[in-house]
Amino acid sequence: MPISPAERLASLKALLEEDPNDAFVHYGIADAYYKLGELESCIEHVEKYLKLADDEGAVYRIWGHALLRLERMDEARQAFEKGVEAAERHNHPGMADEYRDTIEQEWE
Repeated sequence: MPISPAERLASLKALLEEDPNDAFVHYGIADAYYKLGELESCIEHVEKYLKLADDEGAVYRIWGHALLRLERMDEARQAFEKGVEAAERHNHPGMADEYRDTIEQEWE
């Protein structure tokens, strides 16, 4: 039986207590909060994650869409633009194109 986002979140929070600077735990918590619709908490952990890690681009999807759902449009666009930069820096052209498409659909 798959673990629920709430159960996953509880497990990740326990791990975070052991090491508050574990970037990937912050990523997992951000993802769990996104799936639970707790978008402000999601954004908080994305920002902590990005202070600790050089993401290859995937976290920008969560961050950008959380900001879109909160109608924080300028911040969302910046998140997707940073996602393009990260994806290109790490040679993920498909991801970069996905973010460009999102920018085009939402703002152009």
